[in-house]
Amino acid sequence: MTVALAAMPGQIGLPGGGFTIGYAVNGNIGNIERLFRPGAMPQGKNPVPDFILVGMISEMLLSPGKGYTYLGKTRTLPDTKMVWWAGGNPFHHHQDLNRLRMTFAQPDTIVVNEINWTATARHADIVLPVAAPPERTDFGAGKSDNALVPMPACVAPPGEAKTEFEIYRALSKRLSSLDTFSDGLDERGWLLRLWDETVAAAAEHGIALPDWDTFIAGDVVTLPTPSPDQVFLAGFREDPDAAPLPTPSGRIELFSRTIAEMGLADCPGNASWFEPRDWQRAGLDGHPLALLSGQPGTRLHSQLDNGATSLAAKVRQREPVLINPLDAAERGISDGNVVELFNNRGRCLAGARVTDDIRQGCVFLWTGAWYDPDFAEPDHRDRHGNPNVLTHDLRTSSLTQSTAAHSTQVGLRRLDSDPGDVEAHEPPRFTFAKSSVTLRTNANED
Repeated sequence: MTVALAAMPGQIGLPGGGFTIGYAVNGNIGNIERLFRPGAMPQGKNPVPDFILVGMISEMLLSPGKGYTYLGKTRTLPDTKMVWWAGGNPFHHHQDLNRLRMTFAQPDTIVVNEINWTATARHADIVLPVAAPPERTDFGAGKSDNALVPMPACVAPPGEAKTEFEIYRALSKRLSSLDTFSDGLDERGWLLRLWDETVAAAAEHGIALPDWDTFIAGDVVTLPTPSPDQVFLAGFREDPDAAPLPTPSGRIELFSRTIAEMGLADCPGNASWFEPRDWQRAGLDGHPLALLSGQPGTRLHSQLDNGATSLAAKVRQREPVLINPLDAAERGISDGNVVELFNNRGRCLAGARVTDDIRQGCVFLWTGAWYDPDFAEPDHRDRHGNPNVLTHDLRTSSLTQSTAAHSTQVGLRRLDSDPGDVEAHEPPRFTFAKSSVTLRTNANED
């Protein structure tokens, strides 16, 4: 529908017109390609062909062997006994967190690499403490970046924390595969190899880069932009036959025969409107408010939620929720009150910000407040204001199995009882034994 709307005024391929989809790190549609690709770790080839979509974590762990469709093909959810989570935080980005908590009880073992006691780390069997970016030497570079960034280590990793490379190197040594994993190189050796590859790639385009020691001790290296006046699909607009699109016809297609022939009830071959499923499941009478959620200005996703900038924006320790004055007055809510958002999936507390910045019938709760379940409360109510306690994890369609959480409906009420303290940023309680350490997140849950 985005493409159809952009095509109607005929502005595709013109400066300031047309469309782009996905402005984030992975949304490269319309982005300028850099002159060369920096050196990168070899990815190897995964001998396991199975995969799941990121929004299907709960289905995979709760329903192994279940069939599902993806891009018109039938696939089977694998039977997963072990989960190793390195990078990312499912208790931030996944939906329906109460269901996800049940999910995380299914595997035999869960290992998590972390620098903070996030909710994901608290749900792990084994936590591997990894070095934070200022505790490791590296360089920042990406195919879409216009700079090479030196990242020298500022301090050594504390305690027994190690870089991921050193963790995997130690494990590969135990598995008698050290040389295969490290290729005979230590961490500095790999950095030098990757930088040499970067220097060689730059030289092919007439760009002279400094040697490693000069670069890592210096400033950011800005790269030239190869096509500063690039306009997305300008070539196609100028000559559709010479620059066809990667569609069956080579043209903009508002109807896909390929998708239509898949016969998917929830995804026809043309853009269509379906009633949001949360309207059908939750019922508008009990949960009349539409929950909107977006990226915060006080942190990056959930990163640095425990930092001073994020904490200063909280309302009575909780994430602020924007409420229209008419909705607030109807419920006896004043600015600064602690409120409870709820639906049939869960409940969470937040701090009321009464404002005309949100329209009547909607509430806005930013993403990224660290999940803080209170096990003494029904539904293990989140004390902190994480919207994914409330969101559903239904898919957009059986074509792509993408997430579709922005159709969530909630109820809202003022909390008159003591909300208690937020504990999300506190380390878990430890129980020490002779030969092991058990991490304890709550008196009722080891």
